[in-house]
Amino acid sequence: MTERKDWTNGEPVLLVRRCLSCGHVFYFPTQACTRCCSEEFSAIPAKGPAKVAAVTVLHRRAGGAAPIGIALCDLEEGVRVMTRCSGDIGVGQSVTVGIEDCSEESDVALLLPVAK
Repeated sequence: MTERKDWTNGEPVLLVRRCLSCGHVFYFPTQACTRCCSEEFSAIPAKGPAKVAAVTVLHRRAGGAAPIGIALCDLEEGVRVMTRCSGDIGVGQSVTVGIEDCSEESDVALLLPVAK
């Protein structure tokens, strides 16, 4: 299959993969289905609705940048993804996951999944 570009390749889209043989849905790019090993699958853009499964805040050492919220979100498509988030998001909350440009935090172009 020809893989579509996603946020890890500089395109502002979050892709999920669906196996054409068994229907299994998975997130990470791979050469074969993680359930049946078929090499036939499609990559489709995630719609965005999700439910928060876990949240934590990464605090940097004194004098560093502001804390970063991190959430594990279960997408409507059936996969779990790690995202950035604000500090007021809680477990079980419904959110929308999208891709945002976080380049102001880095010296390079930086697209990341973000839950709002």
